[in-house]
Amino acid sequence: MSLYTSAVVPRPPTLLKSTLLTSAVLASLAALALATLPSSEPVEFACGNPLPSKEFLDTSSKLRAAEHSLTSQGELAAAEIVIDTHVHIVAASNTADSGYASASASLWILDNRTQTRPPPSRDTINATWSSGVEEEAMKKALRRGRYRDLNLYFSKHPMGRFGVLGYCALLRWAPRGSDAFDSDGWARG
Repeated sequence: MSLYTSAVVPRPPTLLKSTLLTSAVLASLAALALATLPSSEPVEFACGNPLPSKEFLDTSSKLRAAEHSLTSQGELAAAEIVIDTHVHIVAASNTADSGYASASASLWILDNRTQTRPPPSRDTINATWSSGVEEEAMKKALRRGRYRDLNLYFSKHPMGRFGVLGYCALLRWAPRGSDAFDSDGWARG
């Protein structure tokens, strides 16, 4: 089984479209997570990301304005963006209770949102990593591709906290082999 695939995603003209797509995917994943929980346990679900910094928001606004200006003047045509995707399913075992089956269902959701076939996955059975412990070591061992590639990590408890639906590392400059390079990606519980 190949560990590498490409998805072609239309380039969104604004950050708003990207945000709407992300919201739709996360809402679908939240519904999936709710369906697998025992009903007697009260849980508060949340995104594991901290709020973006002012610098990050300012930079995003400037980039969006520059792109809009060039597009409206006909100097920049919207183009497709190819995102090479690497999927890692990390579970304590290959049973549904360990999070293994819900990750496969999440790939089906990804397939329906991007209108491509889901990327092949790399299955890792590791109870420590699936519980959110030693996440840096997990990502250093599993991460594939270049910095511009998307690595998706599916585990039972991302960040080691029950109720965290997932999180994404915010973009920043990161040379190969650095902690920022290895920790980049999207983790989903």
